[in-house]
Amino acid sequence: MTQNKNELDFLSEVTFSEKETAIELCKLSKQISSDREMIYILDHYLSSNMNCLSPQEITFLLNNKKSIWIDYLVYRYKFNNYSKLRKIPKFPLYLLIEPTSICNLRCQMCFQIDKTFSSNMNFMGKMNFKLFTRIVDEAASKGTKAVTLASRGEPTIHPQFGDMLEYCTDKFYEVKINTNAILLNIELSHKILRSDIGLVVFSVDAYDKEGYKRIRKSNKFQQVVDNIINFHNIRDQYYNKSNTITRAHGVVVEDDFDKNAFLSYWKNLTDEVTITDSVRRWDTYNNSKTNKTTPCTAALDRMYVWYDGVCNPCDVDYKSYLKVGDANITTIEEIWNGKAFEDFRHAHLSGNRLILNPCDRCEL
Repeated sequence: MTQNKNELDFLSEVTFSEKETAIELCKLSKQISSDREMIYILDHYLSSNMNCLSPQEITFLLNNKKSIWIDYLVYRYKFNNYSKLRKIPKFPLYLLIEPTSICNLRCQMCFQIDKTFSSNMNFMGKMNFKLFTRIVDEAASKGTKAVTLASRGEPTIHPQFGDMLEYCTDKFYEVKINTNAILLNIELSHKILRSDIGLVVFSVDAYDKEGYKRIRKSNKFQQVVDNIINFHNIRDQYYNKSNTITRAHGVVVEDDFDKNAFLSYWKNLTDEVTITDSVRRWDTYNNSKTNKTTPCTAALDRMYVWYDGVCNPCDVDYKSYLKVGDANITTIEEIWNGKAFEDFRHAHLSGNRLILNPCDRCEL
């Protein structure tokens, strides 16, 4: 368990029994490589004697064939460090694809409570499956290694969500989904596990039905708990070699939120537990302006694709004031390297994020 002022986390503890093998593979790859950046990255791992690996990274290596270890490690270095180094990859390392913007909850800290968003049919919809497959195919062929299927809405609402998961199988190193688990039935649980999704994040935010009702405005706490328990029972019974990790996630909204109680409740029901403080994103555009000039590093290595093909740097801007392109008419590669996204990055990297709305009032 790790703790800092903002988080109290319970993450999987993994012993890397193949450390020496990884070290030898890095040494061998370094000897035969003429790519200076790759050599530098391999030195990064070797200099730490592989002790810089996270539990997530160790688990991936242990569960996958050694022939992809080096490529995976190079990707993880870029994912963890490119934004800090202000380096822009030629194609997004990470794509967040939104199956739907529709949600079945109205949590008090979420932009779904902004009726100018959630009641405006121009913002609500479900992604066309052909558009989804075209985005996934381009991402897989151009070098994206991580995909999340979620964003502004609840992805399990999409009638073809299971098909989306299956289509992503074996195309990326990391596939993650975020769900409130209300619609997590037996059929969907099997589809998630058959697709070998790397991480399933259950957005729960409470550890009892009273808190759940206050925060998530719903009486379905026990249904969510039962669905999560059933998901693990299915994994244990039918997919005992599954690589799928589950995580209960909570956002601290109330001043008297008991982090230890949340951790204690969920650590026996899911593989991991994470807790973060809330960010004022439920009415972003009316937040007070800040004096922040430091760049938002999250927008340097990833991109969001909404259900309708609109591409955006982040989902704090849930109404797409910062729209950088449309995947219906332009490729992801063209959008990523296009003028709109380039101008956005330049504003951040030059200390001028205050000229952008809502970056001028974002807490991140």
